[in-house]
Amino acid sequence: MGRIKNASIGALSGKVGNLVGSSWKGTDYYRIHNEHIANPRTPKQVAQRERFKTMSFLSHKLMTAIIKPVWNKTAVKMTGANSFMQKNMPAIGPDAEIDFSKLILSDGKLDAPIEVNFAKDLSDDGSYVLDWIDNAELYEFDETDFLNIVIFNEADVSVTPFLQLHCGTRKDMLYQFIPKGDAGNKLHIYAYFSKADGSNFTESKHFELTIE
Repeated sequence: MGRIKNASIGALSGKVGNLVGSSWKGTDYYRIHNEHIANPRTPKQVAQRERFKTMSFLSHKLMTAIIKPVWNKTAVKMTGANSFMQKNMPAIGPDAEIDFSKLILSDGKLDAPIEVNFAKDLSDDGSYVLDWIDNAELYEFDETDFLNIVIFNEADVSVTPFLQLHCGTRKDMLYQFIPKGDAGNKLHIYAYFSKADGSNFTESKHFELTIE
């Protein structure tokens, strides 16, 4: 049974005839209920379902470390998981493969450094250096902002990515680490900054390397 709250139909919950109304995250919406929905399996629809499966799998892997602490804070009128999936569907190709260069792991309104670089260190220990440049004359930032790094190994994306959260601060200007993996593995590295209180984030920046 439906419930109409004002004479101009206004907010509706439940079902009136074939009209179904509901509310989610403060937004009222309406849809037509069809009791005879088919399950078409055209190539295009099957491909879209496979893309959605990949995105659902990815969001599940990142739920605890990324989506809950980051996307739940920045989502507007939707869940953090839905916001993450909506933002990242373009990163899932027509063959349902992940285009890591398009993947966005962090999204927010915190200003990112004007330049972020990633390169192999000159030492022989296999380490890499991530460094960055800030400019206090162009934007505001806090030296206590945390650096966060997420690493996917393309050789096995079913494994939860390697996380280095709060591994440095903005004032450090560089972070040195040794990526883990076997020779020939392609790694996708995402770096972003977060406020010390976890209230805001920069958009993640993507780098990739092949382990020698």
